[in-house]
Amino acid sequence: MEVTESALLSEPENAINTMNAMSDLGVILALDDFGTGFSSLSYLKRLPLDIIKIDRSFISGIGIEKTDEAIVDATIVLAERLNMHCIAEGVETKEQLNYLVQRNCHYIQGYLYSKPLPAKAIADYLRANAFELEEN
Repeated sequence: MEVTESALLSEPENAINTMNAMSDLGVILALDDFGTGFSSLSYLKRLPLDIIKIDRSFISGIGIEKTDEAIVDATIVLAERLNMHCIAEGVETKEQLNYLVQRNCHYIQGYLYSKPLPAKAIADYLRANAFELEEN
């Protein structure tokens, strides 16, 4: 389940309690749009998160804005040190993909691979593109 930073703002203690209960049930929790909200880094210690998702606004700056690259780099290291997975959203170019892979962010989401698909079409897409997926 993905939770945005803004969802934590109105009632953070209630959100933390709810997320802890969900985690206890085995639900995998992801913090979506990391870095775009106003949540404190201290929440990362208190929340039972499994995944941090780097917002596409930072990914789009790879190769263009050093500040975006610094935020991406720091987020990848932060996730690793907190024993979380890190997903880069909005990956659209090979340059972005190569940058992320070089920094050990191997979970990629974006149009480089596919536009959103209906659930029924995913298996067909994966079968048709199996060779390409093995090369990446």
